[in-house]
Amino acid sequence: MAIDPQQLLNRFTAISRQPATRQLRLLLGLAASIALGIGLVQWAMTPDFTPLYGELPPASAAEIIQSLERSGVSYEVSSQSGIISVPSDVVREMRLKLAGEGLPQGHTSGFDALHQEQQLGVSSFMEKARFDRALEQELSSSIASLDSVKAAR
Repeated sequence: MAIDPQQLLNRFTAISRQPATRQLRLLLGLAASIALGIGLVQWAMTPDFTPLYGELPPASAAEIIQSLERSGVSYEVSSQSGIISVPSDVVREMRLKLAGEGLPQGHTSGFDALHQEQQLGVSSFMEKARFDRALEQELSSSIASLDSVKAAR
């Protein structure tokens, strides 16, 4: 199925003899198709981001961002919730690396909060509230780790 140069030239000549509005529509359709193709390629190459940490004090968030920049890992910070997200394929690796660096500092998540030092005279109501908060954080972390979930609180 070889392309005949003469036949190709005849097709271009036939297009050039068309009315200007038809030529313009053809040109606009071609430009839109190219733009759509480029957009699809860029969208397909964009990494899928997953939450790394959220609800951090500003100092801890800044340290984590500096560590991510030193590691050369791309990240996004949500302006509304403050959630720091990284590409899905490096989430576990970065959590381990940051934990090795002692980050985030002062941030207890989930049941880790239950292992903090107890105050003397804490009521059973406060213990229950603390347990509920730890359970909520654990569930939030588990839900946020699902691929189809963008963020969880």
